[in-house]
Amino acid sequence: MSVPEFFFSPVFWVAVNAMIAVAIIQMVRALRRTRTETEVTKDRFAEVKALLQSGGAGREYVTDLGRTFIMALRRDESLGLKSTMTFRETVSLLSAKLGTEGSFDDLIRTFEATRYGGLAPAAEEVKAFKLRVRELIELLELSHSQAPDGPQR
Repeated sequence: MSVPEFFFSPVFWVAVNAMIAVAIIQMVRALRRTRTETEVTKDRFAEVKALLQSGGAGREYVTDLGRTFIMALRRDESLGLKSTMTFRETVSLLSAKLGTEGSFDDLIRTFEATRYGGLAPAAEEVKAFKLRVRELIELLELSHSQAPDGPQR
């Protein structure tokens, strides 16, 4: 029994390798997509909620809470947030999407004064900041659960 000539052709082997490479790339993309979807469906605010319950106070706490909150939001691709967006831009965009435009300006002012102004927030400001973060999380979770097909992509 003889082997067909095309088995010895370099073009045949290049084509086979290209098909294998494409199959591997598609499998990796599918696995990443699946992992991302399961990460989003988990409680994406678990770390933020843990910080909220920790009872921290002061400049470092407000900065950490704000950063952790923004990072949790950026992981959710359905929100369409860019990694280059500032705290102000992120909260303003979400506020507009949720129909509460301008209602979280105090949250923005407290974060910016603490993070960039170097001011130590008073205990009342920290308490108000935590309350506003909780409210925003609740609004996001409510809007996410009311979406027709779950999280939109």
